[in-house]
Amino acid sequence: MGDISEALVTDTQQLTLMKVYSSPDEADHKERVRKMRHRRSRTSPYLLNLLRIEENRNSEFCGVTSRLFCFYEYYEQDLDCLYH
Repeated sequence: MGDISEALVTDTQQLTLMKVYSSPDEADHKERVRKMRHRRSRTSPYLLNLLRIEENRNSEFCGVTSRLFCFYEYYEQDLDCLYH
């Protein structure tokens, strides 16, 4: 599925959490993009908001790998302390 890491969005200088999804299957990639676009339109005080998504395709020896970069809002404080 992919690890989550901190990432700075250069055009906004915003610190975010980034998760990368990779898939060699084009249909799987398109479905994930569709779901993430829907997820980006949903907001909740109980979820990290998905701020933006970016796509990248790499042509390799054995085929094409599609990558989806998902950028979520970043909280510097422990979220658990907000609700206790």
